[in-house]
Amino acid sequence: MLRAIPVADFAWSSECLTSDAIVFNGTEKLFADDFISTREWKFYDTTGNLAEVFTEEQILYDFESPATYSIGYMVMTNYGCSDSIQKQITLMPTFYIADESYFQDFETAPAGWYTSPLSAGGHNSWTWNQVNSARFTYKATSGNNAWYTMLPQPELIENSAVLTPCFSFENVGRPLMMIDIKRSMDRDMEGAVIQYTADNGKSWKNIGNVDDPGLNWYNSSRIINGPAGQSTGWTGTASASEDPDWLTAAHHLDELINKKEVRFRIVYGSRGDNTIRNEGFAFDNFRIRQRSKTSVIEYFTNANDDKCVNPDTLVNTLANSLYRDVFDIHYHTSFPFPDKMYLDNPTPSSARGLYYGISAIPYSLIDGGGFDPLLNH
Repeated sequence: MLRAIPVADFAWSSECLTSDAIVFNGTEKLFADDFISTREWKFYDTTGNLAEVFTEEQILYDFESPATYSIGYMVMTNYGCSDSIQKQITLMPTFYIADESYFQDFETAPAGWYTSPLSAGGHNSWTWNQVNSARFTYKATSGNNAWYTMLPQPELIENSAVLTPCFSFENVGRPLMMIDIKRSMDRDMEGAVIQYTADNGKSWKNIGNVDDPGLNWYNSSRIINGPAGQSTGWTGTASASEDPDWLTAAHHLDELINKKEVRFRIVYGSRGDNTIRNEGFAFDNFRIRQRSKTSVIEYFTNANDDKCVNPDTLVNTLANSLYRDVFDIHYHTSFPFPDKMYLDNPTPSSARGLYYGISAIPYSLIDGGGFDPLLNH
């Protein structure tokens, strides 16, 4: 009886180089009741020389340094049928934010950064270089180099990404991402977004959303053929397709706290029918660090005044979403006439209201009225 040849294949647990071993598992396909009688793994070093051979079903392997390595895998069934495959794994350096903040200005070759289309054969115009081309007219925010798209003419449909090295957020309490951006895009016809993966690329999720607490974060959830096939991100504004200057964008990374192997990607997407000549998206000065400042919200309100109902909800929602970054203090006033909370504790409200000269409610102050969003990020 003729037997079908098995189809050799394998997968690995991570592309982040850490102190943990990378786990390799065979994912071969077999015919009917065939089973594997022999396995052989071959691990090669960075020069292409054979380093080690294994015969186990699962391999835990410690690599020496970030680099591209070749791995061969052969399987033979109980009927003597065999197949083999060879793949390459590129291991990224891992940066530990608890030990040190991360900053990349892209003036020299950025370790662990590379660009790729999101589909095989797709168009990819991302460029890391000096920002001095005829097409991309504005300079880098600092130094000479940045990442930017070089859109062709006529424009092509594009969904492509710049991928980062790996980051560990173990023992990090309040992580923050900051990035300088510049947009030259038709509103809602092209856009850019930052996503992360914590499962070796099996899934990617957006960092933040429109109207999240943050600085110059996304401005649309209606981008057609948006970046990474979804509709949220940065796009042109209602008044202009191009930013006159670079913007510093910032967003917390609290959802990544204690995650060990995280990668980001900055994705640009366009359906290729821009109505004007745009240049796409650019970014520079990528940094991740821990937030150090805590702000105080002082909010004056009164349960007897209907004007305070909606502002009460807004302030509570904001404070709950930023609970790691703010202390929220509510003062109930004696006007328009005392409510129960004021009568229970009148001194703090009266003293702080007199200090600030509060004569009408609702009223709120952040850090005593001296809030600076850049300093608070």
